[in-house]
Amino acid sequence: MKSLKQRLKKQEITTSGTEWGKYDERLLRAVENGDVDKVTATLKKGAIPSRLDADGSSAFHLAACKGLINILNIFLGHGVNLHATDASGKTALHLSAEEGHSACVQRLLQCKSPVDSTDLQGRTALHDAAYAGHSTIIKMLCDNGASLNAVDADGRSPLLLAAQKSHPRACQLLLQCGASISLRD
Repeated sequence: MKSLKQRLKKQEITTSGTEWGKYDERLLRAVENGDVDKVTATLKKGAIPSRLDADGSSAFHLAACKGLINILNIFLGHGVNLHATDASGKTALHLSAEEGHSACVQRLLQCKSPVDSTDLQGRTALHDAAYAGHSTIIKMLCDNGASLNAVDADGRSPLLLAAQKSHPRACQLLLQCGASISLRD
């Protein structure tokens, strides 16, 4: 009997209307292993970096989450959709910001990744960076026009999240950038 994951993969239909294929699986494995050569070869065979698997993740999002800047650059060179989201509505910028991968964040911002895109919780990449206390990334996002006072689905701003998680440097930086202290959740 097939596992649930295998059955879901077979039924998975992506937003592009095509099924998850063997090259998509190979691409995801190549990213998991950090194998730049296999990533390049698999892309040439037609794999789509932003295609979601049954778990709702993609090779593009995995590279951003793991901070694999060389692989991320390959995907960007192949014109990957910067607006693509994973199953939780997070873009590659969200994931890089959340994990503290400043080189990836910088590169995604250079490529005009949408800075104020919201996930399913209504959080922006700035929310994720503030929640994790990544000051360098907070500064990058602010310098690229991130909305300082955006609120998530629970009415929390990046400043409130940073304060709740006890990140004084992140709070200080958000205040210096102009975050409002009068917002309430």
